[in-house]
Parts: sequence; structure tokens; C-alpha cells
Amino acid sequence: MSNSRSKGLLDAIEMRFRESRMATLTLDEPREDGHRISLERIRELILDRGIAPEAQDAVWRELVTLARKGEERWQLAAIWMMLPGLRKIVGRCGGGRETDYGEVESEAVAGFLEELHRIDARRPRIGASLWWAARRRAAEVRLRRAREIPSEEIALVAAERERRDHEPGALAEAVHEGVISVSDARLINETRLEGERLGAVAERMGLRYHACHQRRARAEGRLAGYLLVGGDKRAPSPPGEVPVQLRPEGDAA
Repeated sequence: MSNSRSKGLLDAIEMRFRESRMATLTLDEPREDGHRISLERIRELILDRGIAPEAQDAVWRELVTLARKGEERWQLAAIWMMLPGLRKIVGRCGGGRETDYGEVESEAVAGFLEELHRIDARRPRIGASLWWAARRRAAEVRLRRAREIPSEEIALVAAERERRDHEPGALAEAVHEGVISVSDARLINETRLEGERLGAVAERMGLRYHACHQRRARAEGRLAGYLLVGGDKRAPSPPGEVPVQLRPEGDAA
């Protein structure tokens, strides 16, 4: 992976986490000399294989539980804890003619967040399961890109110039930053904001209903990951607070 690559979503998550001063927060386990230790120290121990698999499971079990309670800062903390693994995924799946690092980053984060909200926290090797969920989503990017028709993309870019000012702010910003495509922004806008039936939009796009449903879910997952760190561009928040509310599932019709 080239060192000259511009900063992307994972770098933004790292920066947001540091700025929120969350690295000093602690969990119940593990402990050193009987004392609770910071998230930063816990991640160091995990990377150095300094704690047993059972202790790692305890860490992820608590992070999953806290994230599911609805506090966005703990969702951010969970992603931050997995950042080294996510960076490995991007290094393996990103680049090449068919795709780019930005889309792989967004998909990896989206896959991680989806699994975070549905994994059985009682199972062993929670961290590995979360990593593989992110890895599977990232690996799909290259295949999807290879199937896209270049002429369609050219037409979409031209159409986007005409419609950008009419799209909702968050969607337009995400399109501009390359998080989602123009067609995905329209899909979300028409079915979520304008209230059009997904089946009707799928027919107009030449897609089967299930394929259109999945496409929207993937796009909303990438959008959720982007907004997690992109929201602070519009309104600064006090240290320790994450202003954006994420929906665990992006498929609610």
C-alpha cells in the first residue's frame, strides 16, 4: 500500500477517536496489577499478543455490549480497536484498476458495524468473527467494480452535476467525497426521503427487488461509516461526544 495515498476514512476515525480523548477510557477487563487499564493499553496488549484469547473475548464482549446500548462513542471505540485489522484488510483488498482504497475502507467499516450489531457476544473469538465480516465485505468491492459498465458511470457523473444541488446535503457530500455513487445516492433519496416504493425504483434501474435491496443496504452502510467521522465537519462537538446517530441496520423499509 503506497505511503503517498491521501488520508481516508480509517485515518479520520483514528483522528476523531484521539480528538474525543476516548483512548483513556477503561473497560472492566483485562487489568494490570488489579487496576483497570485504558483502551489504548488494551489495544497494545492485543497487538502484542500480550493477553490470552479468553481475555480478548472479554474485551470484545464488553465493547459489543456497550456499542449496542446506543452510545455512538462506543461504536467509535469498537471500530478504533479494530483499526489495525481493518488497515490490513484495505491493504489486501484495495488498489488496482477495478477499485480504490476509499471504497474498500467504507465497505470494511460497514461490514464491521453490521456484524457488531448481530454477532452473538457469548461466542468465542469475537474479534476474529468481526474481522472476517469486514474482510468479506471489502473483498466484494473489486468484484462489483469489475461488473460495472464504464459508459453508465460516465452518464451518472454527468447527471450528478445537474442534480447535486437538489440532493439532500449529507448525500450530496457523500457523493462528492466518493463514499457512495450518484446512483446509490438517488436510490437512498428516492426510497428513504421521497417515499417511493423500492420495487418501483428497482424496476426502473433494471434490478431485481432483492438485488436493489442489497445495493441500498451496502450504500447505507458506507454512508453510516462516513457520517460517523464526517458529521463533525458541520458542527464541532465537545470532547468525548460523537454527534452522529448511526442505525444498526440500514434496511428498514
